[in-house]
Amino acid sequence: MSKVYIRSQKKDGLYIFDNTQGIRYSTQDKEESFFLSPLLESEKQTGKNCIFLYFSSGGCRKLGEYESKERCLEIIDEIQGVCGQYLYAPGNTGFLIGSEATPPMAAVIPRLYQMPEK
Repeated sequence: MSKVYIRSQKKDGLYIFDNTQGIRYSTQDKEESFFLSPLLESEKQTGKNCIFLYFSSGGCRKLGEYESKERCLEIIDEIQGVCGQYLYAPGNTGFLIGSEATPPMAAVIPRLYQMPEK
């Protein structure tokens, strides 16, 4: 996977998502590190459905807050789809006069995912 730029829901942050980070749904509203200090069950029940970007360094940022867990999971699915996008060219056989055969290719293109408002 290559880099995907993710703009936060409030449009106040642009983050690079790559192999060293993770995205997670949570019902917490705090920017706590899940990897370094797992939350107690009582701390998780804030009633808010949030998506967080977790960094390998242990920090995290809230990307957005949504009405339901299902909506959060839909958004994570959309981000997953953006992560797998490549520019693909099938190549050609070189049958045209004066043309050379070119092999198929896939290129990484810059990708941006804007967190939905709702």
